[in-house]
Amino acid sequence: MGSAERAVNLTKYFMSLPRARVLWLYLALVGMIFGIAIISIRKGEVGFSSAVEGMATGIFLITVPALLSAITFYIVRREIVLRRVIFLSLVAAAVYGSFYIAGALLERAGMPLGNEVVFVGFGLAFVTWFFIVGTVFGLGKTAFLFSLLQLCYNAAFLLASRQIEIEQDWLLAILKMYFASFLFLVGLYMLFFLINAPMKRNIGVKSTDAISMFAAQWLNREKDLEETFEEMGEEVETLLGVLCFEGKRQKTTFIVPYVHFGPFGNLGGSEFPKILAQRIGKQEGGEVFVFHGTCTHDFNPVAGTEAEKIMQAYEFERKKMKFSPAKGAILEGKSGDSGALCLLVNDCAFASFTRAPKTTEDVNFAIGRSLMNVAGRYAKTAIVVDEHNSETGDIASVEPGSPIAFEMEDALLDALSKKADMKKMRLGIGRKNPVGEPAIGGNGIKVALFDVGKLFAYVVIDSNGVTPEFRSELIETVQKWGRGKGQKIGCEVFTTDTHEINNVQGVLNPIGKRGGAKTADAVLECLLSAYANLEEVKAGSALGRMKIEVFGSRQSIEMVATISSVVAIARIAAPTILIGTVVAILWGLTKIK
Repeated sequence: MGSAERAVNLTKYFMSLPRARVLWLYLALVGMIFGIAIISIRKGEVGFSSAVEGMATGIFLITVPALLSAITFYIVRREIVLRRVIFLSLVAAAVYGSFYIAGALLERAGMPLGNEVVFVGFGLAFVTWFFIVGTVFGLGKTAFLFSLLQLCYNAAFLLASRQIEIEQDWLLAILKMYFASFLFLVGLYMLFFLINAPMKRNIGVKSTDAISMFAAQWLNREKDLEETFEEMGEEVETLLGVLCFEGKRQKTTFIVPYVHFGPFGNLGGSEFPKILAQRIGKQEGGEVFVFHGTCTHDFNPVAGTEAEKIMQAYEFERKKMKFSPAKGAILEGKSGDSGALCLLVNDCAFASFTRAPKTTEDVNFAIGRSLMNVAGRYAKTAIVVDEHNSETGDIASVEPGSPIAFEMEDALLDALSKKADMKKMRLGIGRKNPVGEPAIGGNGIKVALFDVGKLFAYVVIDSNGVTPEFRSELIETVQKWGRGKGQKIGCEVFTTDTHEINNVQGVLNPIGKRGGAKTADAVLECLLSAYANLEEVKAGSALGRMKIEVFGSRQSIEMVATISSVVAIARIAAPTILIGTVVAILWGLTKIK
């Protein structure tokens, strides 16, 4: 597994939280379950009376202080979503509840340190609050105050409990709680020191600051990270391909900006498919299809404002575009596992590539330029597209020197070498934004239905890929509709590879893996609409250059390598520091008398 895949795999731990009322229930259940366990262990029996006593004890000792901690925090900091605060209290409650059980087991076995283990739990809960509130919630120094407050709640209810007895006076017990918390705080800062160094040296920002900025984007869609991206970025010259159609009733724009729609959420170019479609649609009217150009994460724009440069390049190319009645053909070629689909429109070749059902991932910009040169032998304007329509879970972009690059070239030559019977073109468009599909971005689903003597549907989904099985299902949906009409219809599925949806549950979010229940119906609706508004069109095309700020290859490699290094350090340092801190706390607690 490479550095990139190891870094990306970290995001599989992202998740969406349940609603607040469900978390309240979990908090009550945690208290009752831990309470029953604690009392049963201490009494050495399991029965109805001990279960009732245990539930009451757990609610009093674990649930109520956690509940008060969450409510107090939320009253003071209303900007933090309630369910996140409850979840934090739930985690902390589970932490010190576990140590209550450990302490009870030690006492039951007649072993020493039973009480001291409970204080370790309080310290670990304290540092959990401190880390999450300070780093993930981004509240900085006030994190100490909220962590201290929840520690006070826990201490008060422990000392007030009649079921759990601490074998020392209350002042000594509080001193031990604070001692454990302080040592955990020291351990946490030792870990911060170790993991901050690589990222600060290589990228110029501390790991903890990066976590805070990432969390701010993930939780609140803030864009502080873009300032760091802009400092890291570099200016590159890239391309913009445009193919436009005009009919009596509708206008349609195919746009291919040779940038990557990442890195995630609303950062950089992640929302560009939606933004560009809305901007061009408002300016020109009609539907806008945004395609994934042949480029990788090296070409992630550093900020959302870079969309303005794409718009300027589009406007420049659009003004000089000349339209003529559209004649076209659709050619398909194959070589090895690679397939090429070439839409010829007047003097433009709009070529796209897939390896479905094998992984169809990003294609290096240099390879895209090579493919354009090949297509340029047959057409005045050559635009190439990565269909990005077979997500198998492998992270494997097509780089220079890869045999896949030669397969793609041979597949394109196979398509273009076939006789192109250019016929008068008709085009129909359909669009749908299915509600409740988590794997589809703001640009929704669009279908372009071409009639060049035969029907062929381009299904373009604003998604971060599609599983090969679901791609086949969508194609079959379209072809089944065609058979019902007594016509043979070709079809291909494209995705934009938008990273707009990559916020939770990892960064591999293909349609079919996440969502998809409503997608096939939406595609069929789009197809019906497109078939109903088929009309003859005029077409114009252009391929222009533009300059834009992107991450760049050196920075992208360095970032991935640095994250991988930080993770490697943390995997060793975190458990080592944790164990060392616990041992130091237990030793220190035995000396406090």
